[in-house]
Amino acid sequence: MGWMTEFSIMQSMINARIASGLKQKELSARSGIAKGDISRLENGNANPPKNAKS
Repeated sequence: MGWMTEFSIMQSMINARIASGLKQKELSARSGIAKGDISRLENGNANPPKNAKS
């Protein structure tokens, strides 16, 4: 997957989180992904964790 595709996916995820009114901390509680991991994902500095809820 190219970096533009990855960027588009991540931007869509950020937009969806913001549109739903969730803070990173709230998304963390709902998803089981650490807030720090969400922050790193949104900043393009990490890969998705394997323990994410589906």
